[in-house]
Parts: sequence; structure tokens; C-alpha cells
Amino acid sequence: MSKTSIFIPAFNEEASIRKTVDALSEVNKTSNLNMELIVIDDGSTDKTVEIVENAIREYPFLRLVQHEHNRGYAEVIKTGLREAKAEFILWIDADLQNDPQDIPVLLDYLQKDNIGMVIGWRKNRKDSLFRRVVSKIYNRVLMRLFFGLNYNDVNGKPKGLRREFVSQVAISSKGWLVDAELVKKAELMGFSIVEIPVRHKSRQLGESKLSIRSIFRTQKYILEYFLNQRNQKAENILKKV
Repeated sequence: MSKTSIFIPAFNEEASIRKTVDALSEVNKTSNLNMELIVIDDGSTDKTVEIVENAIREYPFLRLVQHEHNRGYAEVIKTGLREAKAEFILWIDADLQNDPQDIPVLLDYLQKDNIGMVIGWRKNRKDSLFRRVVSKIYNRVLMRLFFGLNYNDVNGKPKGLRREFVSQVAISSKGWLVDAELVKKAELMGFSIVEIPVRHKSRQLGESKLSIRSIFRTQKYILEYFLNQRNQKAENILKKV
């Protein structure tokens, strides 16, 4: 069994996916990760799948898992966590804004006792002002207000989890909210969570998936999830009465 599973969420990433795979292969070689690498393709309509299939011929530790149609980020994470076989599971975006060379650092922390999750904190983000403002509102206002989470970068990547935690958790949220759900449930289960500052680069390849529409959709998911959790707590209280 591989010591480390790394998966890459991918949707129309033909411009960067091969470079990301190559970079992770180099990390695997230099850091002796004994890695399995999985690309989770979320119904891409470009050449992403073809490029990954060609890379598989060169990299025996690489495999491809496909969704027949676009199902969204949360479903990709569910698939990645289900498909990963190793004791330590990490994922990284396909756009190369994160540096794969940071993965061994996160993995060192993840191997410490009772560390259930590591979050790559994009401390010096190289994104547009709009994205940085959206991130601050999301982390410092919405995450604290609705989830009681006090972190700098809940959605930061690379992100890593222990299999011990993954095997106990069920995901019910949608879209980008899945990161917050995982962080909150790790806290509730008593796992320690650490944020590790990681390098971040400006986007050079591919297109951002952030839009005004996706921002409003995420706000909707937050409210739905919050209300659902509150209703479940009320039902549990009534059952005990």
C-alpha cells in the first residue's frame, strides 16, 4: 500500500494538468513519498482526460477517475477521499498556484500524533484584489459566524487528512463548503488541525472557477447547511425528551 495518496480535482485543466502531474512526480522522487496519484476528472469537455491518459503510460503510480458529467467540487472531494487508499491523504489544485514542493512539509505535520488535518495557508496570496477580499469575508466573517471556525484559510490547499478521520466522516455539504464541513467535523471529533503557511503563485494557466454566481451559490449552501444542522440538533433534543 502506498504511504501517501494525493488527488487532483480537475475540470477543464488541459493547460496545466500535465505540468501539475510532472511536478508531483518530481516531489515523489525527491521526497520518497511512495505516492499514489489520482486525477479526479469532473466531466471535463477539453483534453484533460486525454492528457492524463497519456501521462499514465509514463507514471505507474498515476490513475484517472472520471465523473461522466460535471458534479461540482464537493462531489470531487468525496470521490477523491473514497478512492484514496493510503494512510495519509492530500489534495492540491491543478492550476499550479500552489507549489507541490510544500506537500512533504504538510505530510511531516500530518504524521504527528493526533493531527487529523493540515491546511495549506496561502499567507501571501498572489490573487487579484477581488479574490483576496472575498477570501477575507469568507474566512473572517462567514466561517466564524456560521461555523465558529477561527482559521485564516479554511479552503487553503494543499490540504491533508488522516485516513483515521476520513473513515469516520460523512460529507453532506455542497460546493466549496465541503472544506468548512471537513474542518468543523475534525474539530468535533477531537482531532487537532494545523495551518501551515505555503507558497502561492499568481495564476498563469487555465481559468479561475470563481465568479459572482459561484459566490452567491456558496452563500446559499452555507445557509442551507447551517439551517439543516440546527434542525437536526433540535430533532435530537426532542428525541431525548
